[in-house]
Amino acid sequence: MNFDVAGPFEVSRHGPKALITKRSVVDLKLQLEEWAGGLSEACGCYVFALRAGKGYTPHYVGQSCRNSLLKESLNASNVGTYNEILGEIKGTPVLFLYLC
Repeated sequence: MNFDVAGPFEVSRHGPKALITKRSVVDLKLQLEEWAGGLSEACGCYVFALRAGKGYTPHYVGQSCRNSLLKESLNASNVGTYNEILGEIKGTPVLFLYLC
């Protein structure tokens, strides 16, 4: 099986606490569509990682079968998990997408 990798896509943070919010979804959708038309509606796997220093550290891996990668990767449950990670570890949040 062959996979295409897209990203990393920086996940924007908003507000005084610099959290991932609903506005982050809008910002990410623009990045995905700029990368490739229809990418925000694709299905596959995704990796949430933090970029710090010279590399990336993965923190969460998921897949989307029924929903799009955009909806699944930034659903309410996942955003809560990501924001907890961001409260504990410094870095810039990014997503990598794996399309099959």
